[in-house]
Amino acid sequence: MLIDTRSQDSGCTRFTRTDGRACPPPESLPLTAALVPARTACRTALRAGVEHAAALSAARVVENEVNATRRRIHALRERWVPALESAPADLETALDKLERADGVRVRRARREGSR
Repeated sequence: MLIDTRSQDSGCTRFTRTDGRACPPPESLPLTAALVPARTACRTALRAGVEHAAALSAARVVENEVNATRRRIHALRERWVPALESAPADLETALDKLERADGVRVRRARREGSR
């Protein structure tokens, strides 16, 4: 198992084994014909992995926003729109009720005033 340690003097990352022995630095690896393509392929794979992780994270954020927007649209369609559509009728009913109550008061006042 490898442990990531930071060197105090150079700030570079150096991997050490759990048994305390240091891994050989990349510069001390034997130069073979396969080393350069392998290093390039490793960097390419690492870059692709990082880009993929960033894309997945962005997709999750967008998916969460889409779900929140769907919930808001549902609430608007199911609650707000019907409430706003019925508001004029409710106001009309309330006004009719008040007018009838006023009419009753006026008739009572006329009756009591004529006595």
